Amino acid sequence: MNVKIELINGYFKTNICLDKTIIDESFKTFMSRHISYRKNFLQTEYNYAFDGYSYMGQKNSTNQYAHDSLHSFVVSDFQAVKNYPIEFHPFLNTYWNKLTSIVKAVEHNLLHKMLVQSEIIQFHEKNVGHMMSLNFYPIVKKENTKRLSIHKDVSLISIFPFGISRELFIIDENGNEIKIPATKNLIAFPGFLIELLSKGRIKALQHYVNYDESINQERYSYVIFSIPKPYTNLPIININSENYFKKYLSLF
Repeated sequence: MNVKIELINGYFKTNICLDKTIIDESFKTFMSRHISYRKNFLQTEYNYAFDGYSYMGQKNSTNQYAHDSLHSFVVSDFQAVKNYPIEFHPFLNTYWNKLTSIVKAVEHNLLHKMLVQSEIIQFHEKNVGHMMSLNFYPIVKKENTKRLSIHKDVSLISIFPFGISRELFIIDENGNEIKIPATKNLIAFPGFLIELLSKGRIKALQHYVNYDESINQERYSYVIFSIPKPYTNLPIININSENYFKKYLSLF
């Protein structure tokens, strides 16, 4: 794969453009179901990391705050396809493996570009899997200035495989809030895991989704996170994957 990567204000933009048709169809069909059906697939129904459904206003989600204005569903390498809603089966059975293979190749390039330690590269090759957060932001009344609160991601690297629409902002190392232009190109940035493994040399990029009344439209976004496989020991910081997730959630 001939990947071209450009560093812009702390995030990476590539020359890769991928088709999101099948994931759009799967997620939008799921979101069209009644809330009583969707609640059959809450995070409490799954047994690792962040898999499952989170809804706007939910107080016990590990994927978003109750005041965040979105619904999300997380799928991952760590569940059998049959455990997910049937709406996602076409995507998971036909495209998931291809998509994560592309993502892992991009991550490999990025890790070399960031000059990380050999232990991190080896960890990525052997002990990292992927989860994907599918996010739906409905039209809402203006309640605050953010649709998704400022946060760092749980990932080694966060990948937006289909690019982004408007309203995503990042906070640079000087505290400046910068709007990322809409793009269909794959973009990426470092998460909290690489910050820990690099002992702070590489900072996780803080980001949020803004509320803009002038463009208050439905918004869909898809982001893939590289996270430790179950029961995996993390190099350098000497904790396992389960304790890593606890450490990450302590940020909130």
